[in-house]
Amino acid sequence: MKIVHSRKIRPAEPAAKVEALLKTVSENQLREWVERISVPRHFGAEPEQNRATAAWIHGLFDSMGFRVERQGRYSNVVAYPDAPCDEVILVGAHYDSVGL
Repeated sequence: MKIVHSRKIRPAEPAAKVEALLKTVSENQLREWVERISVPRHFGAEPEQNRATAAWIHGLFDSMGFRVERQGRYSNVVAYPDAPCDEVILVGAHYDSVGL
């Protein structure tokens, strides 16, 4: 496995599928997504909201053509490319938040 920090990578042209997906997302869509997940959803304090957010993220990746799984105790959402590839980019983020 090769691990490279993003500061050390020169910008490159995205793969055709990624470029096509990016063209389907508008600024308004991004704003709607942020607003949708910008609610308290701590794993323990708001479990129902956290599960609903995980399901929404899962469905979003699925609708984009990725193979999606939920893994582990915390229901991590993992999206895989639909075909084998020589290189992949791993992107990670938390979708839970601190309760109020």
